[in-house]
Amino acid sequence: MSDFPALTELAAQEEELQLRGFTNDDAWIARKAATVHRFGHSSLYVGQRAREAGTTFEEEFGLDPQQYVAHGGGFPLLVRDVGPVGVVVVSGLPQVEDHAMVVAALRELVAQQSA
Repeated sequence: MSDFPALTELAAQEEELQLRGFTNDDAWIARKAATVHRFGHSSLYVGQRAREAGTTFEEEFGLDPQQYVAHGGGFPLLVRDVGPVGVVVVSGLPQVEDHAMVVAALRELVAQQSA
């Protein structure tokens, strides 16, 4: 068991793979993933876009807050010439840190595949 207080979820379309640390909040993870699936952007981006428009995610879109949340940590997995193939979600840290962890991991993966 990891001593890192975050949960990571990889969802490839309909399939789900969860790599668990200490955090265990499936509903929160599912809400971040649903937001990414619906908007095609990171969950942090969606929330930030609403804040910059002078509103909140909830007010702007009126979506069920039990189904969607615009907090950082959800990120679309896109493949060039294919499009979206899934979502990765990290949760358990402050939202900007959740987002940064996903970005760092994806950058490392791309660098390894490009080498």
